[in-house]
Amino acid sequence: MKQIDLKTIRMLASSEAYENAEKFLRSQKANIVKAKDERIEATMEILDEKFPVVIQKNEERNFDTSCKCDEKQHPLCLHKTILFVQLLNAFGPNYFDSIRNWDKEKNKLLAAYGYSMDEPDWDQKFEFTYKEGKPFLRVLDQSVKRVTAPVREVEVIKPTSSTNVEEPQPKTLYSGGNRLGVVFVEQKKSFPGFTIEVVTGEANEPGNGMLGKVEKLELQKYIVTEGLSERDVSALQILRKLHVTEIGKYVNRNSPFAGIWENIISHDEEGLPADTESLIIEYLYPKLRKLFAEHQEDTLFFLLPAGKPFNTRNLVPIQVSDAGLTPSIHVSQKKTASK
Repeated sequence: MKQIDLKTIRMLASSEAYENAEKFLRSQKANIVKAKDERIEATMEILDEKFPVVIQKNEERNFDTSCKCDEKQHPLCLHKTILFVQLLNAFGPNYFDSIRNWDKEKNKLLAAYGYSMDEPDWDQKFEFTYKEGKPFLRVLDQSVKRVTAPVREVEVIKPTSSTNVEEPQPKTLYSGGNRLGVVFVEQKKSFPGFTIEVVTGEANEPGNGMLGKVEKLELQKYIVTEGLSERDVSALQILRKLHVTEIGKYVNRNSPFAGIWENIISHDEEGLPADTESLIIEYLYPKLRKLFAEHQEDTLFFLLPAGKPFNTRNLVPIQVSDAGLTPSIHVSQKKTASK
């Protein structure tokens, strides 16, 4: 589980452990020793014995837990269950996001007012609140105003000769840095034949490929956009709408089987019903065309062939176009065998 969820806790713990955890929390609490960087260290005393418990988020955003007890039949022992339920009751399901190290994001929000967390009095003028696990800045001192971004002066180089000189056209140059990449993952057995994933990584010097390992982004979650260009951030807003979950929502709203279409099982060889395929095209086409029209020249696009592992080496650079398809008909005379 990625957030503290009561239903999942009850599923992972034995019924006896959950009942005993509730009894324990009616009169006692676990002692929180440390709560920082998505890691909780706590101790609790039961029957004159101390049990240290650790819960932390791992790289996959799931929970890792540890306890010295000998519970082996269930993932959550009594002591882990006590700590999870206590945190849920006291702080809510997104508590671990609130103790995540958000310093970069916080400094970016403070920078809009000319402050940083290095200032000794910043906490007297601002405070951070958390909504759905994300930090939001609240201004306490009304005399503090946003800093107006200075206008950057651009040096204009004039030709030294009066002869006809062709003025160079402005062109966006990329010299490495963090870039956004759109990956069409080929899916031969499912309509429409592909899914879309989004990655970030270090671009090569020409700006037409990625270097090293790329990181796959989870479009349904909060994404830190620091380091990305404005154009990549703009593309990200369109790409969120192309996630398979958003496609499913649209089909669910407009399908004759609204509310239950995801439960309808179809075999690969049969494919989706024609009405469902039509709805998917109706949803995807205008958004893909908008993406291609606005970002075909400044966003990296790749194809991941079917069956290939998702790594940088297998991403094939492709070019996209917003031009519509032009149908054509070829008519030829069929030759008949002479008798």
